[in-house]
Amino acid sequence: VMYCSNVIKVFFFFFIIVFPNRGNSQGGLCPPNMDFEFGNFTNWQCRTGKVLATGGINNIDWTGTVQVNDRHTIIKASDAKTDLYGKFPEVSPNGKGYSVRLGNGDVYAEAESITYVYDIPVNTATFSISYNYAVVFQNPGHEFFEQPRFRANVYNVTDNVLIDCVSFDFTSAATLPGFKISSADPTVLYKDWTPVTLDLAVYAGKRIKLEFITSDCTFEAHFGYAYVDVS
Repeated sequence: VMYCSNVIKVFFFFFIIVFPNRGNSQGGLCPPNMDFEFGNFTNWQCRTGKVLATGGINNIDWTGTVQVNDRHTIIKASDAKTDLYGKFPEVSPNGKGYSVRLGNGDVYAEAESITYVYDIPVNTATFSISYNYAVVFQNPGHEFFEQPRFRANVYNVTDNVLIDCVSFDFTSAATLPGFKISSADPTVLYKDWTPVTLDLAVYAGKRIKLEFITSDCTFEAHFGYAYVDVS
């Protein structure tokens, strides 16, 4: 009897430590590899395509569904360099081991995306996602729908709606707030690492999708790429 009692006590202590109350703590809720700390794209969906201007609208024809080297690039902190145009580090300043470069300096009307889908537990009282991003693209002065572009979207997949208040779209333009002209090339605009925090607690019980998209200009002549790191 004494032996069984001690086993029960040990098990109860283990249960309390390893399985905290999800309603009061975000511990144990971290989506696996959303932060790229596996050093790869496990649990992320990678896509590639071609950006088009059709009827005055910027569209992407997605054709590839696998990770492509130099278009979906994992950057290890110990191997990171400085961005050629923005002169900022290729990894985010949050002190973590890996960041991602989405897109590249090629000019073939390329488009790339990465997406992560996660079910927020129904009994979660607090849930937030933080990420850092940096953007580099040329500003050729085309029509708005023909320009290089970076998009960060969050979807409520359960209800099939875009969460507007936490999604944004940067399209290359001379008057774009927060962007600077590159000292290496005056045709290039860049935005240094910038933090964003998304409070998604109201979506407990919902499936959400985090999506990042980069695209070149539609004339196959000017590039756009971005860096991303999720916490």
